Amino acid sequence: IFYLGSPLTNSLPISINEKSLEILIVRMLKFYGTEKFVYIPHRNESLSIVNSLQKKYNFKVKNIGVPIEYFLSKSEHLPKTIISCFSSALFNLDEILPKEINLESIYIPESILIDNWNKQNIIHCYEKIKKINRIKIRNIEW
Repeated sequence: IFYLGSPLTNSLPISINEKSLEILIVRMLKFYGTEKFVYIPHRNESLSIVNSLQKKYNFKVKNIGVPIEYFLSKSEHLPKTIISCFSSALFNLDEILPKEINLESIYIPESILIDNWNKQNIIHCYEKIKKINRIKIRNIEW
């Protein structure tokens, strides 16, 4: 299970606070299992935050150094499931990956999102994701 990270807490404007990111990670690990979970950081994501959470919760982190679409096109082994929150990669992967690979979007409620100009962009992105039948939207307990 690949989780595609995003610069949610450290790229201006931030989307969620660090505590919400930790809750997100903990809930995903509980649902998917630590042994199956691989966190793929976004190129603009703070590795200090990711590494701190990785040490605390003992999940795998894989830095790929290229866009996920390219990485998967060259990979011999594809994951069973790819998860993200609202990454544009979900839209691309829907078009290029075999249908056997599950795509999931972790929904971040409006009440968790930081109130700034980017909040409406995120809400709009979730509305687009909802229109793609292949992408399952997963709600977690916040």
